[in-house]
Amino acid sequence: MPGFHGGNNQQGGGGRFGFHGGNNHQGGGGRGGRNNTRGRGAQRGRNNRSFQNNRNFQGRGTRNNEPPPLFQICRFHFTGKNCTTRNCRYSHSIQHVTTIQNSELIPDQNNDNNDNINHPTSGVTPWIDPSGALKIFTSSYDHRFRLYNISTDSNTNGVVLTKEFEHDVKGPIEVLDVASNYLFCGFTGPSARIPGDVGMVHCWNLAQPSDEVVELTMHPDYTPYAHGGRVSAFLTGIGDMCVSGGQDGVIRIWKYGASVSGGKAGFTVLKECCGHVGEITGLAIVGGILWSSSTDATIRLWDAGGAGTLGSGTWECKYLITAKTPPQGAGTTPSQSIGGHTSPITALLPFESPSGSFIISSSLDGDVKIWGSSNGECKSSTNHGVGIVCMAITQDKEDNFILLCGTEKGKIMIRMIFPTASIPEPMRLIASLDKNFLEFGHEGPVKQIKAGPGNTFYSVGSDGNLSVYQMDKF
Repeated sequence: MPGFHGGNNQQGGGGRFGFHGGNNHQGGGGRGGRNNTRGRGAQRGRNNRSFQNNRNFQGRGTRNNEPPPLFQICRFHFTGKNCTTRNCRYSHSIQHVTTIQNSELIPDQNNDNNDNINHPTSGVTPWIDPSGALKIFTSSYDHRFRLYNISTDSNTNGVVLTKEFEHDVKGPIEVLDVASNYLFCGFTGPSARIPGDVGMVHCWNLAQPSDEVVELTMHPDYTPYAHGGRVSAFLTGIGDMCVSGGQDGVIRIWKYGASVSGGKAGFTVLKECCGHVGEITGLAIVGGILWSSSTDATIRLWDAGGAGTLGSGTWECKYLITAKTPPQGAGTTPSQSIGGHTSPITALLPFESPSGSFIISSSLDGDVKIWGSSNGECKSSTNHGVGIVCMAITQDKEDNFILLCGTEKGKIMIRMIFPTASIPEPMRLIASLDKNFLEFGHEGPVKQIKAGPGNTFYSVGSDGNLSVYQMDKF
């Protein structure tokens, strides 16, 4: 779920960017570092965990000049083979567990049997079922969400993903989330009342599979859908409310009621938030503030009420962050200014740490920015030299916070958020997972990354694949 609240089993997954037709923005290149070298951030001790208003954490590369990671991953260890090299100089910190093809092939358009392209897999989320078993949900543009069981092969001791069931919602699925044993699915499908496809959100009770599906509709008779276009972002985990964002740039806050539609339980629209002029790509609530991001390259902060009275706010936009947003906070000068993003923003990720509450944003401009959640102050900006599509936070086996960044080229770039005794720079790029060198990975944009229990994480991509990884320590 989008929420992130410490602990070892981090579930905080960032949003994803659709890459549909005209929305497949490529963004502008990042600015190169001075003399093409990587700037170094202030070296800080492990216990001084704070972000600085310094744009040169890793220097700013260009889209064809990705920064080099601190460690190279050992290909033998990564692929599950025995590394026989004594004192191997490559890192054994990450291991590939398994990869499966999750989605169906796109029908051959030319009848030449040469396409062999799978539908993109759009979402992944782990789920602990009522019996305590770990399972994985996925969603795809082939109209289906699937549930996988996880088991161990008794002969090879390898991990096996077995499909338990799949369900066809009759339209491409963009967002998928599980909260308190409820599965939310946002997809594009035909409307019963008007011609053409609309944005739908359906909800299933996983503890009572026989219960009737709950549909989120603006009006059950006149507007029986959630958005006029594709549902592109969704947020749960906020009590009896949830939030949806659409291709139309509209954000809707939904409230659950026991009797709202013909005497049946369901969701009604509590409020609409309008202001974005592009597709909504990220939603997060921290401390009574709703953050939203869009392909219009802006971030908006909305009044959602106090932390103890969430939902009681005016839901008015209280702050707008653009590429020209001036610096915030006492003592800042124009030379320290870190503005907003210059290309479509792809994800928002809330992050709780000992030093405070933050929001992390990513963009096709290659930047990942960290914001103070209470006032919109930009704490840092780090460029990757390639567009970032999605993010997630996990921890290694030493409980260090790790940021996973999925790129538009299929790589997963891994950063140590806080300094450690051996890695003194905050937001240091420590490793990169690239199929070209490690045998396993994604071809094309990484659509979503989610953290799982036991230092695992999952990724899905536009190639239709689902991959599982295990993290050790760096």
